[in-house]
Amino acid sequence: MQEIAVFGLGNPPLYNGTRHNIGAEIAGLLLKGFKKIFRGKFCEIYAKGKRRVIKSRVYMNNSGLAFAEAHRNTRLSVGNILVVCDDFNLPLGKIRYRMSGSDGGHNGLRSIIESSGKDFPRLRIGIGEPSGVDPSDFVLAKFGAEEISRVEKAKKAAVGWIEKFWDSGWAGSNLTIDVQSD
Repeated sequence: MQEIAVFGLGNPPLYNGTRHNIGAEIAGLLLKGFKKIFRGKFCEIYAKGKRRVIKSRVYMNNSGLAFAEAHRNTRLSVGNILVVCDDFNLPLGKIRYRMSGSDGGHNGLRSIIESSGKDFPRLRIGIGEPSGVDPSDFVLAKFGAEEISRVEKAKKAAVGWIEKFWDSGWAGSNLTIDVQSD
C-alpha cells in the first residue's frame, strides 16, 4: 500500500459550517482512528498506517502555504495528495473528481497551483451557485436549512469514495457523482 493523503481545504474554525469549509469538514470526518503526527505553522498532519489527513491552518487564499508544508513534511509526491474543496460552479451535491486541472476560479486551488503546480488530484464538492450574491459572501455563508440534507449526503458520498480509494491511490479516470435530494 502506497502512502497517500487527503488535504481538506477550508478556512480557520471560525468559518466551520460555511460553504467554503466543506473540504475541511470532509477531512475531519475521515479522522476516526488517526493521530496527529505533525503540527506546523501552516498545517496539521494526521496518520493511520500509510494514510494521511492534512488540515490547513491558514485562510483559503493561502492554501498553497499549507499544501507546500504538508508536501515537504510527508515527502509525498503532489500526485499522492488529494485536495478536497468546495465548488460553486457545480450544483449542490454534485461531486467531481479530476487528476489535475485549472483552479476553476477557486482561490485555494489557485494558491496550491502557484506553490506546487497543477498536477494533483482534486475532489470538488458542489455547493450551489451564487446567483445574485457576491461569490465571496456566498462561499462564506452557511448552508440553508433546505440544503443540509443534500450537503450531508454529499459529505457521506465523498468520504465513502475516499475510503474506497485509500488503498489503490487516486489514479484513475475522471468521475462525477450526483447526490440526489430526498
